[in-house]
Amino acid sequence: MNTSLVFKRWLVAMVGSSLWAAPGWALAQAVLPAAMAARGEIVVGVKTDFAPFGMLDAQGRPVGMEVDLAHRLASSLGVRARVVGVSTENRFQRLEQGAVDVLLATVGDTRERRALATAVEPHYYAGGVTVMLPPASRVADWAALRGQTLCAVQGAYFNRSITQRHILTLQTYRSVRDALLALESSRCAGLLYTDVAVGHWLKQTQWSAYRSLSPSTLVIPWAIYLPHSAQGSALESHIGNLVAQWHRDGTLIALEQTWGLPPSAFLRETRAQWLRNDADGALVCLRDAAGQWPVACRHPAFVTSADVQGVRGVGLWLRDTLGLDVSILHDPFDAGRYAWGVLLSMWLCAASIAGALVLGYLGACVASSQRPFWSAVARWVASVGRATPLLLQMYFLYFGLGAWLVLHTGWGFSALWVAVLCLSAYHGAMIVFTLTESVQVVRQSRPGLSLSLRTLPPVLVSASVGIKVALTNLTKASVIASAIAVPELLAATSAIIADRGNTVLMMNLMLVSFFMLTAFWTRVIEWGEHTVQRRWAGEA
Repeated sequence: MNTSLVFKRWLVAMVGSSLWAAPGWALAQAVLPAAMAARGEIVVGVKTDFAPFGMLDAQGRPVGMEVDLAHRLASSLGVRARVVGVSTENRFQRLEQGAVDVLLATVGDTRERRALATAVEPHYYAGGVTVMLPPASRVADWAALRGQTLCAVQGAYFNRSITQRHILTLQTYRSVRDALLALESSRCAGLLYTDVAVGHWLKQTQWSAYRSLSPSTLVIPWAIYLPHSAQGSALESHIGNLVAQWHRDGTLIALEQTWGLPPSAFLRETRAQWLRNDADGALVCLRDAAGQWPVACRHPAFVTSADVQGVRGVGLWLRDTLGLDVSILHDPFDAGRYAWGVLLSMWLCAASIAGALVLGYLGACVASSQRPFWSAVARWVASVGRATPLLLQMYFLYFGLGAWLVLHTGWGFSALWVAVLCLSAYHGAMIVFTLTESVQVVRQSRPGLSLSLRTLPPVLVSASVGIKVALTNLTKASVIASAIAVPELLAATSAIIADRGNTVLMMNLMLVSFFMLTAFWTRVIEWGEHTVQRRWAGEA
């Protein structure tokens, strides 16, 4: 072949290659730090023990969904990707030390971790927490794990929260492999880990007899992390835009299917969010002039007081400035469950007060009657009801008789109505004796008086103090309903504390709320007392 012709072809090829690479090179120069752009590669830290997100193939090379994302990230910058294995324990250290430029390693995004590095929004995946249980385990729910010892992996974001929420003891291991070996050798009651990883293991022959605890808890989004120094940089903005595009074009859902993961509700909901248009047909989730994503497109946990106004802004200011995490002011979910807890407590008190008054009146009618046998029976029943602790009554009906009915008939009692019945019966028994004693007092001036709706007003005048005390105690005792899973105010408060750890703040807020609830019902009871007294005075 002619030497001149060969040279021309080589020259054309080189020029063409340069022209093709120029846009990528220019982008790398504009986005990447100088040292990173100069070496023409970006070092991405990935997990190698978290299949199918990151693992080693037969040749010892990292593969997985996050490895694929790492190569796509590098390609978008016009550089090579060098993937480096990191562990749950050392990944932030490797990022801080500069051993890796980017973390794409199943990192759950938390406020504590944002103090260590820069989290890129939007999030690219989400995972919850479950327990991988051995075949012989009889654990049916999270409550059954209380006090047991679980295997866990050092550095997992959920270790502390789960331990506090469910009163567990953890044996922490340096790697997933060691934790699985400990589980297999029965050193713990189960392995605490993310649900996506556990679901993948259960498909393997070695673990097919094992099972996972359902439902998962502490579902949290995963973020790509950069060093602290990269906050507000062009690289952070570029990666955020890229992840947003992955959501919009279905890249993440396609990779999820490629790697055999179960369909993620998070990916589908997030894709719908990032494809949503406004009234003019423009995308809602676009950066503003300052380069920030709209609040509606961000995870609520990471919105600050500078991003919103009104009550939510005040709540976030208290959290960010004073360290007071009044989450019911800034978190819609916490606000909803707390408000529901207050409303349910109000309804529980109202229904139980009505029930106690009815049962107390009917019981007193029989107990104060001139029929000795039935009067004795009514007094004995009221004595048992008053002497049996309220919590024991609830446990007997809900966990005792109720459990027996579920086992043999498939039908059981509603926790809410069990609470209403027991609160009504316990305090109604007190009212029985109060009314009966009052009847005896009134009979001194009106011999032969028989308790009825017509003769009730003068009896109530004498019994009003005792009835008011009983009903006030009822409003205070309504908190016990949470023991049988009634989601009233105490249950809502406890759930928020378990999620956020703001124990002192929420307990004080609950005390104030219960004081206000008790004060409200006390006023209602006093109003009823005064109404009866005025009516009797008018009739007299």
